[in-house]
Amino acid sequence: MAEQTTTASPGAKGLDSSGLDIAAPRKQWQVILRRFFRHRAALIGLAIFVLLVLFSLIGGLLWKYDAADLNLGRYQSPNGDHPFGTGSIGDDVFAKVIRGTGYSLRIAIVVAILNTAVGVVLGSLAGYYRGWVDALIGRITDLALIVPTFL
Repeated sequence: MAEQTTTASPGAKGLDSSGLDIAAPRKQWQVILRRFFRHRAALIGLAIFVLLVLFSLIGGLLWKYDAADLNLGRYQSPNGDHPFGTGSIGDDVFAKVIRGTGYSLRIAIVVAILNTAVGVVLGSLAGYYRGWVDALIGRITDLALIVPTFL
């Protein structure tokens, strides 16, 4: 006897192969999440970000040396005890990388929040006043975007 598979009952119209109702309207956040989880590069970026956050939060607790530990041996080459070696004063370089990752993530988050706040304020002003204010804010923004490339 041959196996039969059905995707939906005869009375259930508008269902896809997984049984989800494709005729029902989706909310905006559902559309955004669906697009995000279909985008491979976005998922890879999210995974790297989560790993960096975990590395900076948990790495210092799990690693046997602290960044402040000194006199572990000057200029040791990388080995099993010190994967990145030691520095000029006998500090573990891997412990410093863990601490530096945490500082870098904090700075990046603060800068992203400040950039968003400034962008919202300038965009609101440009949209509200329009005309020459919009043009001036647009030119200042263009200048700010081109200066790092120019330098």
